[in-house]
Amino acid sequence: MRTFISVNLSDDEKVVLSKRINKFHILDYAKTQTKVKIIDPVNYHITIAFLGTVSKNQINFLKKELEFVVHNFKPFLCNIKGLGAFPNIKAARLIFLNIDSSELQELAKQIRKIVVKKGFKLDFKFSAHITIARFKDKIELNDLDNITVSFTTDSFFLMQSILTNAGPVYSKLEKFQFA
Repeated sequence: MRTFISVNLSDDEKVVLSKRINKFHILDYAKTQTKVKIIDPVNYHITIAFLGTVSKNQINFLKKELEFVVHNFKPFLCNIKGLGAFPNIKAARLIFLNIDSSELQELAKQIRKIVVKKGFKLDFKFSAHITIARFKDKIELNDLDNITVSFTTDSFFLMQSILTNAGPVYSKLEKFQFA
């Protein structure tokens, strides 16, 4: 099963964020491009670690290890501070919301340390963001509007990702609630 670990926004937070994105017309230019995939707000999340295909035994083993992390955290604030593009603004394949939170960085560090210790290979360095659009071909963006929104997180999740023609479908396998 294809899995990842993430911090998820509540449904209310997703609605607020989606309204803010629409209010400032952030995705208007993106929508004019061919081969663009605007991410459905229901799928907004912050990926901590993409694990790839994992067996049920590996999942059960990992769940036990991740339980230790929750005791190190209390609910904390995440601040969305502007937009970014991967790999860069002149050759964008992805538009995202930057997330600023020292607690989130520490959470990711602890989770990723466990994941690597248990034999999982992580392809990318952690970058706190929420993807809002993907492009099949690189495009040049002239300007990225600023957006600021804050939300509180009190947990992280082990998630399953099922790829479909309509896009990925995410389901929660386990919730890890902070102490």
